[in-house]
Parts: sequence; C-alpha cells; structure tokens
Amino acid sequence: MKRSDRELLTTQCYVRDHASNERDGILRGIRDLRARQSVLVDFAPVPGSRIGELAARFDIVLGVTPPE
Repeated sequence: MKRSDRELLTTQCYVRDHASNERDGILRGIRDLRARQSVLVDFAPVPGSRIGELAARFDIVLGVTPPE
C-alpha cells in the first residue's frame, strides 16, 4: 500500500496469554504455530510507574525469511 510517495507498513502484536486473544479473528487466523508465536509479546510492569503502565519489546525484521 502506498501513501503519496511512501510505502506503508502495518504490523500488530498481541499481549502473550491475554484472555481476549482467543476471540481475536486476526490472531486466530494465523494457523502456523511459529508465525503465531512471533506476534505474541511478553509485557511487564514499568518500574516505578504510578499508573500501572506496561512495556514490551517487539522487534521487526524486514527482508528476512524465518528458517523453518
């Protein structure tokens, strides 16, 4: 997809073990177990947060095909 003269990239991650994951149609549509695991991310509390914020790391690698 393009926007003006730029290519757009859209990605999504999911909170690992979140109760609503099993109701998510996009996540359920990922049949390959390895591919599904690659979008599940561990979130952890932010140290010192007063409002319960969470943080996670979700690396995006372009141009590489994962080994099978």
